[in-house]
Amino acid sequence: MVIVPVDADVDEAGEHGHERHERGEVLAVRHFQFEHHDRDDDGDDAITEGFEPGLAHHLCHAVQRVNGRVLWANLHFLFWLSLFPFTTNWMGENHLTPMPTAVYGFVLFMTAVAWSWYILSRTLVSMHAENSRLERAIGADRKGRISVVMYLAAIALLFWQSWIVAVVYAVVALAWLMPDHRIERIFVNEEADVMKTRIGLISDTHNLVRPEALDALRGVAHIVHAGDICKREVLDALAQLALLTVVRGNNDHADDVASLPEHTRIELNGATIHVIHDIADVPADLTGVDVVVTGHSHKPLIARRDGVLFVNPGSAGPRRFRLPVTIALLDIDGDAIDAEIVRIIE
Repeated sequence: MVIVPVDADVDEAGEHGHERHERGEVLAVRHFQFEHHDRDDDGDDAITEGFEPGLAHHLCHAVQRVNGRVLWANLHFLFWLSLFPFTTNWMGENHLTPMPTAVYGFVLFMTAVAWSWYILSRTLVSMHAENSRLERAIGADRKGRISVVMYLAAIALLFWQSWIVAVVYAVVALAWLMPDHRIERIFVNEEADVMKTRIGLISDTHNLVRPEALDALRGVAHIVHAGDICKREVLDALAQLALLTVVRGNNDHADDVASLPEHTRIELNGATIHVIHDIADVPADLTGVDVVVTGHSHKPLIARRDGVLFVNPGSAGPRRFRLPVTIALLDIDGDAIDAEIVRIIE
């Protein structure tokens, strides 16, 4: 079961390049088809132990990119799923005797590991921007992790009381049969939030926190600082207003800011934003990026290039020559993304 939306980008060379398709989803299924059929091609019930079908359906809509690592992780997950018919039949024919039941439990355990513990699910998350809807939906995946622990405990208890093992298997199966609304809830919340999201953009503060800058940023949903902070106190003041995303500038040498990332990519209200201090360091491949936020020049700029909105909020720190002292506001309203420069000092 390769979980791929048909508008996904396949990153590895030789894997269809960067193909874009219309919205929809594709499930390449090996005897397991979750969306429209309850039984496989042979008429036998498809076993979905440890992976709730509705989760797969919504996962298709949340995944935006795949690469070779995702495909290998998916094959690993599929391998353990493919052993279910054999182990289930063997355990049933032997009426829960220890060895077949232990093998069945081990397959359950490895399937849960293949999905939950930093393999398929975490590989998928790593392909997307920070704070993506996929990352927020999967979260800590407590149910998946608890399943791993319970399967391992069941195998350990097998040679003591076999009936306890059957109870553990049944409890985990029932937990996964309950609808999992993690991803669906993210979509519903996003659709319910019809108000425009406003993001505050600031850069090159150079250890100066102007009250005018704080006033201009009040009420925004998120603040992005594009570097040249110089001291941590600047970030502490901004963090009092909203959630904060920050990158390091060429003047950020102090110990408390030197460890900040040189660039980052975040997703806010459906828009992917790439943040880097110097526009000269923007990567050539901006596939999937809607907005690029930079600083460094102290010159405010709003421009669209090849469908990507470039914004430099200018400098909110000490005035350089006759350049204006500014911030920027980024408005995200569905597919509409606009920015404006705000002069905070005349």
